[in-house]
Order: sequence, then C-alpha cells, then structure tokens
Amino acid sequence: MRATDLAATSARRAGRVALASLVVAIVVGPSAAFATPTPQEGTPGRSRADPIGLCQPITPEVSLPDDGAELQWADQVYGVQTNYLYWSVVATRGSQGYNPDLALNPSPANLCNIMGASLNGRFSPTDWVAWDNNGGRYRTGPYVTSIFGHAGNAPHVQKYMVQFVRGSQTLTTASPLTEQPVGRTGDWVVDIRDILLYPGVTYTFTVTGGVSAVYLLRSDTADSATWAQTGDASTPSLVMPGTDLDVPQTATFTVTPTQASWYGALFVRNGWWGVPTTVRISTS
Repeated sequence: MRATDLAATSARRAGRVALASLVVAIVVGPSAAFATPTPQEGTPGRSRADPIGLCQPITPEVSLPDDGAELQWADQVYGVQTNYLYWSVVATRGSQGYNPDLALNPSPANLCNIMGASLNGRFSPTDWVAWDNNGGRYRTGPYVTSIFGHAGNAPHVQKYMVQFVRGSQTLTTASPLTEQPVGRTGDWVVDIRDILLYPGVTYTFTVTGGVSAVYLLRSDTADSATWAQTGDASTPSLVMPGTDLDVPQTATFTVTPTQASWYGALFVRNGWWGVPTTVRISTS
C-alpha cells in the first residue's frame, strides 16, 4: 500500500475513533463546557462557537442505497439521500459477535451536529436511528451515517449488516381485513411506513410473520428533539413473543393517539432473515 493510502486510512480510523468517543460523550453525558448544537447547526473547524476545533468534518466514504440490508466488513461513513416527506431510517446489526453502533448527521456533517446515535451495548437488538422529513421537521436531502465498533470489540473483527430505508410508503387504516406486507423479499433488518392517525380513535395493529419488534414513532414540529429517534431511547409498541424469525407468529397492540399526525411505523428484526411479515390495522 502506498504511503498516501496508509496515511488516508490512518486518518479515517482516527476520525472514527474521535466520532465514537464524541458520540458517547454527547449521548451519555455532555460536559458543561461543550454544549451540543441544534441538529442543523455546527460549523467544521474553529469558530466562536467551537474555539478549540472539536467540530471536525465527517466525510462520507460510500453511498448507501435503499436496497435492503448489505453485508459489510469494515466500519464506514455512508451517505444517504431522502427525497420525500416521510419517515426514514438507518440501521445496523452485527454478525459473528461484532457489535456495531451508528450515528446520524445532517449534511455537511461534523463531530458536533449529531442528530441521533444508537450505542446499544449488546450484540442484539438491532441499532437504528429514524428521522422525520414530514413538513416542519428535517428537510429532505443528503444525510450521513457512521458505523463504528462498540467499545470492547476485538479490533480485527468487523462484520455487520447495514440498511437504509428511504421513506416513501404508507400503511392504510381503511382496510381492516387487508394483510399489508412490510419488509422486503431479500435480506432486511428494518422497514418504516408512514401512517396517518387521528385522536380519539383506537387502532389495533395485528402483526404476523418474522419480525422482532414494532415501534410507533411520532414527532412534534415544535420540538426538534423528537425529529430523530433511536433504538436506545425508544420503547417498542410491540415485542413479538418468540425470537425465531423463521417461525411465523402473530401478536397485536393497540394505540389511541392524542394528536393527529403522520406517525412512523417501524418494523425491526434482530436478524436479517425470516418469514414474510404483514400488518393488519383495524379501528374502533
């Protein structure tokens, strides 16, 4: 390998270490001396808001398409693109004992404008960050997601699945007998669908197939802290009773919203295999 290639590789590794350390500091407990900027703020390099130059740029190394879960063998910084006013999600699941974490930034990204991070200290469940591009929330366009090993991983083991879902599909509440398919025909660890729910109506979700958990996400235009949500900080609306994704199972949950909104229905697998998944939604 040429000296320039070695230098570039070393710089990328150093950047990931810095990112991982700063994510932990921000999410677990930021110091009083370093206030986290709002999601769209943060200027690379030294500035009046960043006098010691902590806000170094994060540059995507490769684009991550909306094409199911991909197997990767090295920690990476990925560029993703949202195009529609929907919820979207990025996720990662380790393989053969490797435990990856992930962080999400707007673009241009730097070490200070992290929107959300999932720092799950276990091999399972899947790590994810979902964000809302519906009106009045984050703008559509480019974003940056970084995958890095959780503290304690063996440095020579880097194997994981990573997936980006560019929100563009909805679930309907008008067909209570219809089994609405979610997920993909190939490998997948997450899928997300927008669903319009109204206050005072009770919705019953009946989920069937190979999935681990379902989250019903809602954001508030007046509260930017809700525009990005993570697996670390979210409570599932449903946890399936079994863990074998190849064995079909059925479970239900109900919700009665207090506000009308486009919610994000997030389906999470703690693996990338399993039988097809559907959801049926009725009202009362």
